Amino acid sequence: MVKAGSIIPFSDDMAYADEKKGAVRHIRIYDGADGVFDFYNDAGDGYDYENGEYCLVHMEYCYEKHELMLSTADGSYPVQKCISVQLVKEDGTVEDKQIIYSGEEARYYV
Repeated sequence: MVKAGSIIPFSDDMAYADEKKGAVRHIRIYDGADGVFDFYNDAGDGYDYENGEYCLVHMEYCYEKHELMLSTADGSYPVQKCISVQLVKEDGTVEDKQIIYSGEEARYYV
């Protein structure tokens, strides 16, 4: 059982750590409560993150509004523009939605 409000990124199997450059297959949100998550990504191969080569996006899910807020991305590493968001409802059904994220603060109804 997963705690209501959890926001969990999922990716495909990889042969090595930076094969997919941190891209996620989907973000899964477990309905039933508000939730927050900080999504961090970098090249995975070196210390460039120390010079700002990373991407950090704060995510907030509002249960009452069924709204996902993504903050303006911090850092200079490219953002993942197309994101699949899966909302796991309290009855176990899953709704899938594709969102386009530009790196600027945005709100999406899921």
